Amino acid sequence: MSGAADYCLGFIGIPFIWGKSDCANFAAGWAVQGLGAADIPFPRLASAREWAALCRQRGMVDRARDWAGEAGLVEAGDAPREGDIGIVSDRGRIMFAICAGAQWAVRSDAGIALIDAPHHAIFRAA
Repeated sequence: MSGAADYCLGFIGIPFIWGKSDCANFAAGWAVQGLGAADIPFPRLASAREWAALCRQRGMVDRARDWAGEAGLVEAGDAPREGDIGIVSDRGRIMFAICAGAQWAVRSDAGIALIDAPHHAIFRAA
């Protein structure tokens, strides 16, 4: 099993809590542990409503690019590799995800799932 897979499996059974164990913190933790990025927290959000407002204000992809740059990650091309962090869309929601090979590992209030989803941006170690 890969480091990314082990990291994702470690979230099984951990409750989803906005601002603590949400999709942004899921990806930020992997960025530090798996990619060696600087520990730059993504804005702490208290609810799905705050997440939606953040997405509307400036766009999640732009905010993710700022965060990734501060953390020392670089934006990659169109082909995700296992362990990359992505911004993906699923059923009208934009979320952080970790590339798990052919699919994206996502963290939501339903737990951890592997999904096929289009990506808007991909980040990896420099």
